[in-house]
Amino acid sequence: MKNIFKPICILALITLYFCGLASTVFANVGGGSGKAASPYIDGDLLEDSPTVNRLKAEEAADKTVNFTTPEGKQIYGKHIGIVYLKPASPIKAIETAFYGTVIGEKVPRKIDFSIISSVTILSKDFKEMSIRLDMFPDISVDELLKINPTYTDLKEKYTRTITMRIPLWSEGKLPLALVGTDSDSNLQYNIIALFSEIPDGQKIEFLGFSSHWWAIRSVTNDLSYPHRKIYMK
Repeated sequence: MKNIFKPICILALITLYFCGLASTVFANVGGGSGKAASPYIDGDLLEDSPTVNRLKAEEAADKTVNFTTPEGKQIYGKHIGIVYLKPASPIKAIETAFYGTVIGEKVPRKIDFSIISSVTILSKDFKEMSIRLDMFPDISVDELLKINPTYTDLKEKYTRTITMRIPLWSEGKLPLALVGTDSDSNLQYNIIALFSEIPDGQKIEFLGFSSHWWAIRSVTNDLSYPHRKIYMK
């Protein structure tokens, strides 16, 4: 009787070998280093107060909006800001922050665009509008550098939602407008929308950098940090 076990074993080893190669190949498809996206890693920048404050200001000035109103109107703009419009005057100086009174607080304060994820128009009257701001991370530069949080710390302790009242008109009866440019190369600001005309209930996502001012090494060392570079193979 012939020994049939030897060829069977050889065949099994060959099958396992090629299956192993196949699994290795498929595991690498769409893979990559998973390197964290961070201005401090990519640009080898110092994690000091002047640098982080500069990056925070740059991120506030580089937000994009792209949304559709319930009526089907498409609203788009880059490098957005807000301003009380002067009739027949070019738009030059803009604000990259909302200034108003947070519900439950007495003193008005400024909320910088660099920590705003989205804004929702809740309601309006003849004088003011009420907006909901989703913020992340609601942390100062000094505190960020002092405590060196992980990404998990930021998500759990510095994700906040507030409601703020903002004047729709200036003291000189100028309307509050959302303004921006239509491209990175065009530095001329245009009116994107008057806030008085944006419908109640409209949510506006603030889009921007994937390499954030708050992405210091203590944050990016956290495996939960989601902004990573994937290189296709």
